[in-house]
Amino acid sequence: MPRSSSTAGAESDLIIKDEVVRTLGSELTKVRAAQGQLQTENERLRHQLEETSLALRTLEEKEKERAKAAEDVVSSEVHEQARRELETVIRERKKERADHQSALEEITTRHTKLQEKYNKKKDSAQEAQAELERLQELTASAVAQLSSGAGESVLKKRKSRADDDSAEVVSTSSATGAEDRRHEQPHRHEQPQQQGQPQRHEQPQRYEQPQRYEHPPRHEQPQHTLPRRPVPLALPRNLGRHPIRKPSPTGLSGEALDVRAFLSIGAGGHPGDPRLERYDKARGNGCWMDIHSKLLQAKLERKMKYCPDESLIWSTCSPVQCIFMHPVHSYVSESQSYKPYDYNDHMRPRATRDFCVSKEGNPVTIYYCGAFRCVGTLEVTTGELIELGLPPQGAWLDVLVNNIFVSGTFSPNGGLTMRQFLRQACHEGKILVRCHKLQYIARNEAISRIFAECASGASARPLNQSGEQASDDANSREWKKPRQV
Repeated sequence: MPRSSSTAGAESDLIIKDEVVRTLGSELTKVRAAQGQLQTENERLRHQLEETSLALRTLEEKEKERAKAAEDVVSSEVHEQARRELETVIRERKKERADHQSALEEITTRHTKLQEKYNKKKDSAQEAQAELERLQELTASAVAQLSSGAGESVLKKRKSRADDDSAEVVSTSSATGAEDRRHEQPHRHEQPQQQGQPQRHEQPQRYEQPQRYEHPPRHEQPQHTLPRRPVPLALPRNLGRHPIRKPSPTGLSGEALDVRAFLSIGAGGHPGDPRLERYDKARGNGCWMDIHSKLLQAKLERKMKYCPDESLIWSTCSPVQCIFMHPVHSYVSESQSYKPYDYNDHMRPRATRDFCVSKEGNPVTIYYCGAFRCVGTLEVTTGELIELGLPPQGAWLDVLVNNIFVSGTFSPNGGLTMRQFLRQACHEGKILVRCHKLQYIARNEAISRIFAECASGASARPLNQSGEQASDDANSREWKKPRQV
């Protein structure tokens, strides 16, 4: 099942739950307010009845005194009229109390029904969550079996390809020419359009490098029978899905050379300056909360992607091209191995996101770079990225280490901490990194206005005594926290 539809389904369930809880909360508030009003009215009526009874008793005492003083002068009509008035007041108070009691019972009945409805929906949501967790476990086990089988098949193919290459070396020159022509032929999905077939309109690419496809078309991908789940686990893109590229004379793989070509890095060259100052920005340790709340109110949060500026490597020639890097592997402490993990920050080809970049400082600065489309993905090892010389090396390497998911309890290995151990693994080239090739599309004016409003009202805060940022900046720098379960 596609990840986008699964994520939409999960978010729709959360929206329904939030809506039910919000409706029940509002109804309960109304019931409590009405109940409070009834209690206040009852108290007022009780006090009024007590005052009337006290006045009546006072009147009766006065009448008794008058009767004792002058029994002949006491008027029976005045006594009867007072008695009739008292009976009238008592009847009115009893009627009002009965009306209030009936209204209170009706409100209580409605509250009970709403509570039962909420409990039923809560139980159904818990059952759905339990079913979802069960399907996730089944899918994880199936994907693990599939990945192990696919890895063995890839090793066999590589061995057979190496044997074929050694046989080709001793073949005749004509066979070598034929082999070269075979390598120069495009892939199946890059063959020219035949006549009579409907043409497929693609978005024009703005960079000068030839467009490359890292994965076969969807109708040519292998079909696997797996249990369905809303969020499928991701396998490495280069695991049995496209032909293995031979290493170049420089020692870099084809994917690494493609990264260098996309960034327009020449021999011995380096990527360009991010040039973030030309984008919309908001500065201040407290501005992030304002920006985030306004994006939620405008319903723009789902299209945003947040990352530190070290995660983006910009092209040397084009200011509208960059690469977003994120690890593919996770570290499993129990088996002390690296396995693919389904990160939420991974983007699919042709996916569009609005990028919000944070740059460290005192105070922190947040930039809105605009909307970017993922025109392709490449998976390169950290060792090859280090050989490319992407600056600043220590900064983006620290970001990759912070984003690696660690499963289980990490046990110190050779006296190294978890960060030191993962950083050493990156230097050894054990971590696979997914490089998303991004192309600038446009700018969302609504987001730009939000940044302008927050920038005008943002206040800069200095560092605290421990040398760290203020507490309200923690959400904007959540990538600095190592993730471990």
